[in-house]
Formats: sequence, structure tokens, C-alpha cells
Amino acid sequence: MKKVPIITLIITVVALLLLVGSWWIIQRQCSENRRLSESNRTLAEQNQALASRLNHSDHLVASQRLSIGRLRMTIGELEELRREDAERIRALGVGLRNVRTYTLTTTSTLLDTLLAASPQSTVEKGVRAERLADSLNSERLADNLTDTAIHWRDPWVDLSLTPQPDGSTHLHLLCHDTLTQVVHRIPHRWWIFRWGTKALRQEIRSSNPHTKIVFSEYIEIEN
Repeated sequence: MKKVPIITLIITVVALLLLVGSWWIIQRQCSENRRLSESNRTLAEQNQALASRLNHSDHLVASQRLSIGRLRMTIGELEELRREDAERIRALGVGLRNVRTYTLTTTSTLLDTLLAASPQSTVEKGVRAERLADSLNSERLADNLTDTAIHWRDPWVDLSLTPQPDGSTHLHLLCHDTLTQVVHRIPHRWWIFRWGTKALRQEIRSSNPHTKIVFSEYIEIEN
């Protein structure tokens, strides 16, 4: 007579464990589906934003403001699908397991303007090309520099100065830059043990060697 309640208890416990396990698996799968859905929406949004900034000449049309969603990726997905980004993070001295957020921002600065003619200008005919070459300290100046036009280019900067018939000079300056930002946790450490989060830090790097990062802030808003 006592075996029946014991068997019933065992069956009940097993059924509860199966129910809890099934609920946990379903919740995890739902969370994974939400993550993939959000990432897919963000990818579509990025493609749409990029397409809207392409004109008929296949040149990017930049904007001073851009709103974009987030991509949610696992460490394995990042290493497999975005290996270059993983290498960028490691180059900052940050372990992938400690990364909280990773941001990649590409900027483009375009300046097209006319410089008014000035009799006191220090860049005079016959010497301006040589002076510009000295100031840039570069060997990338075109071989056919003349007194009528100056062109200089490297992977990040495209510069040209073209004199106009009225004595003014047309300045064309195009600069490209990519900013890498990583927010990562610094764990507590004692001897060989590491645990929890001691602090959060932000690392920023520019791909343009002409760019100098002057100041940055990382503010976490708490409700």
C-alpha cells in the first residue's frame, strides 16, 4: 500500500522536472528567436540606410545624423562571421568574453569651397606646390605637379587645389575615417581568479593616422 504513494510522488517529481525543463527550453528558444529577428531587422535597416546614401555615381552621400538598431551576436558568431571586427577588438587589448558593446562608425568629411585671392598670400605662384609637399611630408604628390593645380591623396585624404581664372583657388578636401569603440568590463581579480565586474571602460581607436582623438565620455544613465 505504501508503494503506490511513493511511485506517484516519483512520477509527479519527474513530470514537474520535465515541465520545468520544457519551459526553460521554450523560453531560451524564444529569446534566441527574438535576438535573430532583431538582428535581421537591423541588417535590413543598415542596408536600406546604405542604399539611400548611394547616388547614381556610386558615391556615398553622407549625413550628419544616423539612427540604427543593434546587432546581437554571440562570441562564436562574431569570430565566424565578423572575423575582422573580432581582430579589431583584440587589437585594443580586450578579450571577447569581456566585451559589452562594440561600435563601428565610418565618417566622411567633404569640403568644396573657393579660397578668395589675396595679394598677401604666402602660397604664391611657383612655390606653392613645393611648400605644400613639405607641409604634408608625403611622397604621394602627383609627379606632374604644376603651378596651376595641386593634387595629393592617400587612403584617408584626397586634397586638390585648382586656381580659377579670377585668381581664386578651388579647394577640394575629402577625408575618410573609421572609429572603433569597445565598452568592456574589468573583472575583479585575486591571484589567478577572476569574477564579476569591477568597472566598465571604453576603448576608442581611429583608423585615420591624421586623426587625433581629443576627448570622449562614456555615460551610463541609470533610472
